[in-house]
Amino acid sequence: MRLFLYPACIALCTAFSLTSCDDDHDIPGHRVPGSVQEAFEQQIPNVTPYDWEKENGLYKAEFYKDGHEGEAWFQPDGTWVRTETDVRISELPQAVTDYVSTNYPTHHIDDAEWVETPAQSYYALELEKNGVRDKHIRILPDGEPLN
Repeated sequence: MRLFLYPACIALCTAFSLTSCDDDHDIPGHRVPGSVQEAFEQQIPNVTPYDWEKENGLYKAEFYKDGHEGEAWFQPDGTWVRTETDVRISELPQAVTDYVSTNYPTHHIDDAEWVETPAQSYYALELEKNGVRDKHIRILPDGEPLN
């Protein structure tokens, strides 16, 4: 009996520790609340998420749309929080690239995302200088920076 009890205890402790770390992990689509799935369908119609995760209490759907990778974030009740979509640097508005060239002449844009929130939408840019990522800026499509 003692030989059985020890492995059973280890298995139970392991299972408990894994389930207690449920946050910040991939989750199967059938475990995503219906309200969240419905909100995703309304926010991004005709797109199917390829992955769901739960991070910091929010549900994150990862998807592809029009050749771009994106992430949409939702509260457990289905309230949309934000959407981040990768953008090719060549697709940035001229006003955005002009702002970077003028205000950060020694940097180049390494990464760009289009961020949409209920309050506003903007580009989130990661600037690099000499191979080191050292600036993150948020900028409106018309070239106006956000603080």
